[in-house]
Amino acid sequence: IQVKEISVGAITVLATSRYFEPLDRQILWRLASIIAQEMQKKSLFTRNPNEIQAQFLNHLISTQAVSSNYIHQMVEMRRLSKIKDKFYLMVLQSGEEFFSPDPNLFTNLLPQLQPILSHTFYLIRDSEMVMVFNLPDKVDIHRLVDEFLTPKCEKYHLIAGISNMYRDLTLTYQHYNQAK
Repeated sequence: IQVKEISVGAITVLATSRYFEPLDRQILWRLASIIAQEMQKKSLFTRNPNEIQAQFLNHLISTQAVSSNYIHQMVEMRRLSKIKDKFYLMVLQSGEEFFSPDPNLFTNLLPQLQPILSHTFYLIRDSEMVMVFNLPDKVDIHRLVDEFLTPKCEKYHLIAGISNMYRDLTLTYQHYNQAK
């Protein structure tokens, strides 16, 4: 089994003198499931240079009841403390319903968004980009939307949704649905 071209494990069956028992089959099936999940993660996160942050955000938006202990470990242990105190969640989606968007659309758009959203976790998926960010106290979210985000959305035919401000990352799933 390889992760990022590094061998992390190997499974070898040299010989067996009996048929696989149901327990053996169950163990092999579980192992295959784990490998398949890791392969899916790899395909999802290859478009995200901030892979650990993308996995963290993907877990937050995919899980209704996220453990506050998990969040603490990710923020403290992995030093993912780029965002603090007050959060907004933004979802950008292609507004072109009948055409598949350019696969590099969000990757190319990201550098244009970074100067204003310097404290950001983001995740790029096939049809959307999800960002959790906070703003300096002096920046007004409504002004940001009107003067910066709306022109970008019009230029690139995007639809954007921004959640209300929230203070607890365990609520990210609900705010993701609100933004969508």
